[in-house]
Amino acid sequence: MAQVHSIIVYLLGAAAALSFGFGEWVEGAAILTVLAINSAIGFVTELRAVRSMEALRRLSKVHAKVRRAGKTEAISADEIVPGDIVLLESGDIVPADLRLTEGANLQCDESALTGESVPVAKGTDAVAPDVP
Repeated sequence: MAQVHSIIVYLLGAAAALSFGFGEWVEGAAILTVLAINSAIGFVTELRAVRSMEALRRLSKVHAKVRRAGKTEAISADEIVPGDIVLLESGDIVPADLRLTEGANLQCDESALTGESVPVAKGTDAVAPDVP
């Protein structure tokens, strides 16, 4: 119903009613056909957008493997606290700002954040204190 609540749709509906009132059946039917097609296109577009947002919402729920008290467990990224040891494997999403203690040939795809087109190498070297 949200597709038909617009001044343009109301005007076209009135034009269709007037066309039918004056006996212009073809013009009235053409206007109603255009309104129906417009509503269908708007509905399908909005449905796709809603589905895309739902898919993004599902993707945004990031989980992580952490080691706490010597035990490895899978938790939501929202539950990570300072002191947790996060275990990463190839293809994992980095769930938080982390300090690397160990790694071999680690590269991260930061294209969503920085626009870089190639993965960025990461290491265990200390970060300078003045880095924002």
